[in-house]
Amino acid sequence: MHPQIKKILFASDLTETSRHAFTHATMLASRFRASIVFLHVMEDLPKGARAFLDEGTIEKIRKQAAESAQSKLIGKKAEIRMLESELNRFCQTAFEESVDQVTIDTDVRVLEGNVIETIISTTKEMNCDAIVMGSTRRGRIAEAMLGSVVKGVLRYSDTLVIVAPPK
Repeated sequence: MHPQIKKILFASDLTETSRHAFTHATMLASRFRASIVFLHVMEDLPKGARAFLDEGTIEKIRKQAAESAQSKLIGKKAEIRMLESELNRFCQTAFEESVDQVTIDTDVRVLEGNVIETIISTTKEMNCDAIVMGSTRRGRIAEAMLGSVVKGVLRYSDTLVIVAPPK
């Protein structure tokens, strides 16, 4: 029996590598007549900060952020709406340039949180059959120090993960 792919989660970090990976997602969506959930996750604390800050300091930063949340949230929501609007425009342009003139339903989401956890939880929540994401090449030391979203998703996801190589 052939795998059924009806919905694809495309995880984007908005880099050029991710843009290239999106062509793979649209190709798969066209091939399987699947819809795409375009996801960008804005991490609340930079990855590298956790290596230099203790849990108490991180909690203090979060508390300060929570105290001024209302004004920031209004600005953040506007920022997210603008980003979602631009990503929708990007998706439409990409589909118009596609070889197969197939209409592909796209749901654009911009969320905040831990990138790996958010990708996996959104995949489950949206009942996606596959995850497509791009990969960059880094040196071994940089990879070990920085960790990898791709590696984390591959490790924790129960869903098919397709990793597009850099252009």
